Amino acid sequence: MRITHYTYLRLLPLLLCLFSLQFIPLSAHARLTGEAELGYVKYDATVDGAKVIDANSFQQRYSLLYSNSLAFAGGRVGGANYSLGYEWGSFDTTVKSSLPGVGQSVSQNRGHFLFNGEVLIDPKELPLTFFAYSRDMNRMQFQDDLWQIGSFTSNGFVGDIVRPNMPSNIVDGQRIYSGATLLLGVRNGMTNGYNEIFRLFPMLMLDYKDEIIHDPKSFTPMDTRLSRFAFVSLNKKDNWFHFRSTRYSDYINPDNDWKEKAFQIGTIDQNLQRKWVDFTNWIKLSVDGGWTKRDAANPIYTTERYDINLFAIATRKTWEARNFNTFSRWTEGKILHYDANVPVYVTGTWGADTDWRFRVSDREQKLMSTSGVWESTSDVLSSLQVTTFKRSPFTLTPSASVEYYDTTTTGKTLALEGAVETASTRRFSSRYELFGRYDIKYFTAERSGVASSTYLTQDIDGRIAYIPSSKWRFQLEQRFQMGSGTNPGINGAVITVNNDFNTITDSNKYIQRDGLTINDYTRSVSSATVNWSPLARLSISLSASEDVLMASGQPASYITNLSNTVSYSVADLSVHVNNRYQIQNSNQGTNNDLNSSALVSYKPNRNMDGSLNFIYERQTIDSDSSTYIDLTQKFNYNFYRVNGINRKILELNEQIDYTKNSNQRTSSPLLISGLMSGLVSTTASSTVTRISLGARYYPLQRLYLAATSQYYLLEPGAIKGQIYTGSIGFTANKLQVSLDYSYGTQQNSVKRVEQRFAANMKKFF
Repeated sequence: MRITHYTYLRLLPLLLCLFSLQFIPLSAHARLTGEAELGYVKYDATVDGAKVIDANSFQQRYSLLYSNSLAFAGGRVGGANYSLGYEWGSFDTTVKSSLPGVGQSVSQNRGHFLFNGEVLIDPKELPLTFFAYSRDMNRMQFQDDLWQIGSFTSNGFVGDIVRPNMPSNIVDGQRIYSGATLLLGVRNGMTNGYNEIFRLFPMLMLDYKDEIIHDPKSFTPMDTRLSRFAFVSLNKKDNWFHFRSTRYSDYINPDNDWKEKAFQIGTIDQNLQRKWVDFTNWIKLSVDGGWTKRDAANPIYTTERYDINLFAIATRKTWEARNFNTFSRWTEGKILHYDANVPVYVTGTWGADTDWRFRVSDREQKLMSTSGVWESTSDVLSSLQVTTFKRSPFTLTPSASVEYYDTTTTGKTLALEGAVETASTRRFSSRYELFGRYDIKYFTAERSGVASSTYLTQDIDGRIAYIPSSKWRFQLEQRFQMGSGTNPGINGAVITVNNDFNTITDSNKYIQRDGLTINDYTRSVSSATVNWSPLARLSISLSASEDVLMASGQPASYITNLSNTVSYSVADLSVHVNNRYQIQNSNQGTNNDLNSSALVSYKPNRNMDGSLNFIYERQTIDSDSSTYIDLTQKFNYNFYRVNGINRKILELNEQIDYTKNSNQRTSSPLLISGLMSGLVSTTASSTVTRISLGARYYPLQRLYLAATSQYYLLEPGAIKGQIYTGSIGFTANKLQVSLDYSYGTQQNSVKRVEQRFAANMKKFF
């Protein structure tokens, strides 16, 4: 008798009822937890003795959560966990000010249920697993200063000295995540006398997931729901059938709604992992196909897609072939797409010292709109590479490639590439390393209405390294590049036009070389590198390079680069230094770029640690220049008490920060009284200097006293300021209490004084 899917689903409720007779909770673990949090902030600011800001805030948050766990049949069948609770919070912030348009009050209160439930049914005697969950454990958060920062004048409440850190919004809302997974059927092929009948049933998986986000009161309101359902069935061995349905609803903006359904059949398991089937003892196959349709409220996002994949791997003693065929057809709005790719990769060996690689591929892409205008791309490639004499003093690697790509927008291009390279091995020398490569590319392009063009590029690369000992390494490298003809301006998938004319990638580079716009050219890149390791943990390198490009129709361009690195690391000291100097010259001008950075860390023991971080950057473009300096120095010292219990009793901290930005710019000529004047140079500079001292004392293991002082100087304007803070805190297993006081002054044309007092308490039970 054949049992169908429908019969199997009818038997499912009966089986679940039989299993429920065994669900007797033999053990239960329940607990009640809660949190209470209170906070108060008092802030005021005065200007020349007159109070301009008087603000205070009070916040509170409470939560209660009950949790329990159950074991079914002593854990042999499964178990359950659940939690249920409630969280509520509020704040009240009031700001009074003598400044116009500044004072205001904000009050909010939020509350929502917390819950988490999980059920697992996994009887060991039966091929069944059921897992379900639903949870919303999203905890509320207070956001500070969102409604006042940036809305006050320079003499007002902007937190330049002491940041207020007063609550202005509550991030809350529902985040409900639910789901259920049911897996039925024999998974490993093993059965016993009790469940032999299940071998007649196909393996099934039902999976449902639901995500609900409901937060309409936040600054960015959200009210969405994402539901996903999957039905997966194992038909025969590794042939799986998938049905997946997804629905997304945006209740605030219904134009974002969409729903999707997908069918898939093939060697893709329930976890979306690809499976391989042994076609023969040396051939493996993996095949799958699918159809997906998405209906969106906005028609331009409506899609329908077909996918077919045929993968094969053939393995023999001396060679291996891999084939990954893919075909996709999909519509997006009123656009139709095709994408077919047929690649074959073959690798093998000839004897003990020769291996080879062969590749052939064909990729066809098409696009059509309702107007009937087609855009198509075809790329056909064939390449072969052989590496031989691997056990000789020198290896030899010849390669050849042919690529043909045709596009409706740029025309047809045939590209040929041949290369040969050689490299020394340890059989040649243990002190010398030699490498040489010659590459030639030929392009012929046909454009509609334009005469065909050809382009030839050659690349010669040579490198020699000398390693007299484990401490020294010298390396010289020379590269020549040449191009002649008309640059096709496009690239295929593999054979590309030489366009790596920028030796260093830098977003601030002034001179940019666009290789796709250069036709006839000659380029030379010479570089030398020295590496020295006088000690086991010390490494010093120095490199220099000269890049010269002479292209038709433009003057010669030069890039000179010098770089140096120093790295030293031992148990208590680490030093890393990087220096780079670059000069660029072309018709666009001259650019000098100096960059230096250093990081030093020192930690001789657990009591002491320090660090120094330094960055210096200077760039000059013709008569314009900019300089950036950043220096950060830190030092910490810790005292410990050893009296039966080893604990920290005192921390001392010191930090110095220095930042400087300066720019010099030359403006355009000015027209004064009808006469043209000379260039006008302007200089802008800003400097920030901060010195901080701090201490934290632990008279008891859970009690601390802390104090910090900071002095800063801002230029221009000679703005001086001081900030003093003090705090006391107590931390226990279920109680946290802290008191903080901050006092800041700033002297400019006026004297500003800001004070902040904060008290916080958090209790756990």
